[in-house]
Amino acid sequence: SFLFLLSSILSKPLFFTAILNQYFIVLIFSVVYLLFVYIKAYIAKLEGAIFAILSIAALSFSFSYDILAYFQLVEKNSFIIFFSYLAFFFLQSLILSKRFAATYRNALKRSLEARIAKVDFLSTVSHEIRTPLNAIIGMSNLLVVAPGQAENLSTLKLSAKNLLMLINDILDYTKISTGKIEFDDKPTNILFLINNLIRGFRFRSDLNEGVKLMLVTDPDIPKYVYCDAPRLSQILNNLVGNALKFTEEGTVKVILSLESITPESAKVKFEVEDTGIGIPKDKFTEIFETFTQINTSSTRKHGGTGIGLSITKNLLTLQGSDISVKSQLDEGSTFGFVLDLKIAESELSKYADEVDFENVEKLTGVKVLVVEDNEMNILITKKFLQKWGIEFDIAKNGKQALDAYNNHDLVLMDLQMPIMDGYTATKELRKMGVEVPIIALTASALFDIREKIYESGLDDYIIKPFDPMDFYVKLKSYVRPNSLGEIDSKEE
Repeated sequence: SFLFLLSSILSKPLFFTAILNQYFIVLIFSVVYLLFVYIKAYIAKLEGAIFAILSIAALSFSFSYDILAYFQLVEKNSFIIFFSYLAFFFLQSLILSKRFAATYRNALKRSLEARIAKVDFLSTVSHEIRTPLNAIIGMSNLLVVAPGQAENLSTLKLSAKNLLMLINDILDYTKISTGKIEFDDKPTNILFLINNLIRGFRFRSDLNEGVKLMLVTDPDIPKYVYCDAPRLSQILNNLVGNALKFTEEGTVKVILSLESITPESAKVKFEVEDTGIGIPKDKFTEIFETFTQINTSSTRKHGGTGIGLSITKNLLTLQGSDISVKSQLDEGSTFGFVLDLKIAESELSKYADEVDFENVEKLTGVKVLVVEDNEMNILITKKFLQKWGIEFDIAKNGKQALDAYNNHDLVLMDLQMPIMDGYTATKELRKMGVEVPIIALTASALFDIREKIYESGLDDYIIKPFDPMDFYVKLKSYVRPNSLGEIDSKEE
């Protein structure tokens, strides 16, 4: 076709007329050959092959009709030729769209694979960090404080909790980006929760001496509500931590006020007010973006990952709330949000108060099988079980657990172990007829852990590093489910 075009331009018109018939033969052969190629493509199930066949058929019809009209074998109709070409180009555009869609699907697949790889990596890193952190936090809870060492122990606990909070922030950022985050509302003494949070910040070694941390609460707020206590603590930790970070002198106030109440629920407004450096109005939106701080000098001076406020905003949005900000440069800032919290019955909430895990009821006569491969985790778990009068046996992998089970009242099952993991071991125990509660005691924090746990026959899970009282309450709820209300609560 290219040579025919070139010769037609460069030679006399007589040459064009002389070779036109031969060119028609080449053209027909080419179209037939293309049709043959596309039929082979269709048989091989290549993307868009059916549209290619239809498009070449339309083109073949157009060429054939044009040639017949040229030889005056049929009457020429320009509309037929036009619509034949229109069909050809339309079908060609469908082929391009199919190719684009296929490319997009492949890119989406690669993106999803990369995201899953990122989540798996973060989960693995989290597991590896949480395992030694469990030993640090566990031992700090078990230490008997010598005279003059209380401040050192408080600093150790706070540092460990800050590291745990950072790990949780990174994992929650990943969960939010994949839309896999979940909330677990439980009866909570909300005022006790906030008091503990404030007390923790007052023990911070880096708290500026010129800053006064205050808590102001509305006495009409219900004592017990349903909420996800760890998530609420995480939100307030981020807000109070930021306020203290950017306030060199003055006050930081945590204010809880009751907006409205019904017999079933209460709308509680949470505000964190400071007298710090303030935020320019044009930065109000920017501060909630991921990995963002007001300026680089601020980052160098005050530190931080830049994901705290982003996670806070997302956690509130997922709970049907939003975060507001009021601020002026050099005068301070106020961050606030409102949560609609279901009121909990007091009888159901007696165990929501924190009690001293040293002085709880002994669970004498309870036998527990601990399935764990990490020596430090075994040591920490053993010490708490001994403190609560619980008898126990140890198995260091899932296969040993199958042989070691002997009418135990409860099984604490690690999930990641050599030889046989916790999921497989649980399935095998259930096949053996074991019906007692099996609780996953794991450092894994992957967002699909609940689904895998319940599919495997596990009853519940505890994430390491665990809070001693949470651990105790969870154990007691399974071995003596009707006696939770007997736990004495301490109020402040």
